[in-house]
Amino acid sequence: MDDETQIPPRVRELLVEKVRSIEELEILLWFRSNPAPCSAAQLASELKLQATTTADALLRLLGNQMVDAQAAPDGTGLFIPAEEAAPVVDELARTYESFRVEMLVLISGNAIRRVRHGALKTFSEAFRLRGDKKNG
Repeated sequence: MDDETQIPPRVRELLVEKVRSIEELEILLWFRSNPAPCSAAQLASELKLQATTTADALLRLLGNQMVDAQAAPDGTGLFIPAEEAAPVVDELARTYESFRVEMLVLISGNAIRRVRHGALKTFSEAFRLRGDKKNG
């Protein structure tokens, strides 16, 4: 059996469409165990990640409706797990317990495919025919 087929389809789809990095996976798993509002800086400290990496991951998860944001009394942003994502995050966590390596391989493979696709697109753009150039 192919390693990726051991991952349930709903979790595989989540990892392809909405959870694009290991940092994002770690954030979702952390929030599952710690559902209280948390700043990006606090989360970076908890997960021992760089602040910019954490902020970028949180913004992608926010855009993918995996986390929600709210304002703290001092005006800073706080993040919380998105309630509507809880069932699939629970399934993600259960799958991670049994198929950790397979999930990390899938996330890494997806990242490599995105980089390759971007490089091919950039390369092909270099050879794209442009409209008439005036004077040369």
